[in-house]
Amino acid sequence: MKFNEILEEWTTSRTFAYLGAAAACAAAASAYKRAQAKGRSRLYVLLAMAWAALTVYDVWDSRQGESEEDGDNVDDWGTPSAV
Repeated sequence: MKFNEILEEWTTSRTFAYLGAAAACAAAASAYKRAQAKGRSRLYVLLAMAWAALTVYDVWDSRQGESEEDGDNVDDWGTPSAV
């Protein structure tokens, strides 16, 4: 598999925006830590973690939609259903 194919398969239209927001929050956390503002630093660390978690959830959710389309005749237990 080529890198471009992997990138297309494992990203959504919002992935890089979410990662950019997480990186911005991490940079702000670092700046506040250097400025000895620990409360705000912790806030931005939590925001960065939230953006990263949202990225993972978004990719996971998009992959779930694809797997549901692939297995239309499979019930909740993974066994073929009578159609």
